[in-house]
Amino acid sequence: MESLVLPAPSKTRVGLSVASKNGVKLSDEAVELHYTKMALDLAKWDGSLPPLTLGHAPVSDEQEFPFQVLGHCDNTYYFMGQDSRTVVGLLPTQLSKHNLMSLAPLPFWERMYGNRAGMNWDMAGNALLAKGHKAGIYDPARVRGRGAWHENGKVVLHLGDSIVSSTTGIKTPIAQVRPGRYIYQLAAPMNVEYDNPLSTDEASEILKIMETISWEHPISAHLLAGWCVLAPVCGALSWRPHLWLSGSKGCGKSWIVDKIVRPLMGNLGLHVQSATTEAGIRQTLGHDALAVTFDEAESSSQ
Repeated sequence: MESLVLPAPSKTRVGLSVASKNGVKLSDEAVELHYTKMALDLAKWDGSLPPLTLGHAPVSDEQEFPFQVLGHCDNTYYFMGQDSRTVVGLLPTQLSKHNLMSLAPLPFWERMYGNRAGMNWDMAGNALLAKGHKAGIYDPARVRGRGAWHENGKVVLHLGDSIVSSTTGIKTPIAQVRPGRYIYQLAAPMNVEYDNPLSTDEASEILKIMETISWEHPISAHLLAGWCVLAPVCGALSWRPHLWLSGSKGCGKSWIVDKIVRPLMGNLGLHVQSATTEAGIRQTLGHDALAVTFDEAESSSQ
């Protein structure tokens, strides 16, 4: 009897897909196993588990995000980008693809919330909302702009791109400042000379200049000189002094401001004219602690 010989099964090659996890390529079998587990998890979900655990890891700890989740306030969620070093406030409806990519690059989001069907931006946005709730209520007063401030019992000078300690004189780039109670945002750098102070004799000349002005009361020379000393570091004071320079038209008020006061302020002052509104000053200052000189502030009528 003739025997029947069956042909040996042909060997097939198992290819590698482009799917990867943490930079390591996964086989088709591993990918199918991953999504099979996702389907099983979803089928078993009874509503008692957070949705983020279905097929994805729980909401990551802070160090796993390349940006800082600061918290939420009045339905706005606040973040600080690692590279931008500026605080961003977003409504839940604004957690879109482009806004999320402003916080972290696309490869990060693809690694965390991508799948074979593409990016799940809803899942990414939901994770940020959860992290915002976990961080708690955010206080916008934590943000500090340029100028002098008190920090842990010492005075620091925020120059926009760096922080200078008054005790050590060391300049630290904003990107290297550790986040703490206060947030120092990256801003336009200010050119301020802080390592070459006037000597006592040189500083005394300022008072002599003030005394040459024809004052109604001689004490005004000392008051103006004192204000000019305190104004550049006004943010580090518990109470900021205000000074009103008054006199009849043409007596030299604008000359005093332009030739004496503003040169002493340097870049640590904001100088505006009479056409500037209060809202304009507040918007220009933002979080900065700078001295403000307002020329021709008086009204033209009673």
